[in-house]
Amino acid sequence: FTTAATAASYPTIQLPVASFQYTATKKLAFLCRLQITNTTTNTFIAGLIDTTTTPFTTITDGIYFLKAAGTTNIVVNVVSGSATIGTTTLSGLLTANTDIDLGFLVDRLGNILIYAGSNLIGQQRQDVATLGPAGKIYASSLTAAMTAVLLNPTLSIGNGATAAVTTGVADFLYAAQER
Repeated sequence: FTTAATAASYPTIQLPVASFQYTATKKLAFLCRLQITNTTTNTFIAGLIDTTTTPFTTITDGIYFLKAAGTTNIVVNVVSGSATIGTTTLSGLLTANTDIDLGFLVDRLGNILIYAGSNLIGQQRQDVATLGPAGKIYASSLTAAMTAVLLNPTLSIGNGATAAVTTGVADFLYAAQER
């Protein structure tokens, strides 16, 4: 990803048509690996959201990670019909120019398990303890509005409010739903 030298530039990867839909009692998953050059000024959104050309301003439905300009925290948001259903903040995870894996799993009860850290995916020795979830959002109250919308795997990296070219890297983006 390379931004323009204008403030609030955010190149985005999103499918042309949204095709993921939360269904009660069915699992839903998202995972990506990315890195940003500046942990304070850069911004990003990663997750399943409604199809939009302005992801930093108009998300009405989705489950996504948001890193805003001016902070090093990553906030996980669950939004349905423009109403926030759940949120959790992850801190101390970002390092400039270093991969971070971000993922979530919606279980059959509608709870959202959040996974974040480095190298969550890949070969691990058998004697290394399995990494557990970094957080959990008890969102079993996911509303009917969430089940009525199609969500789109999305990744957007921006330069925040700085009028400077910045770069970011995405290694992979993965989304899956149980049928």
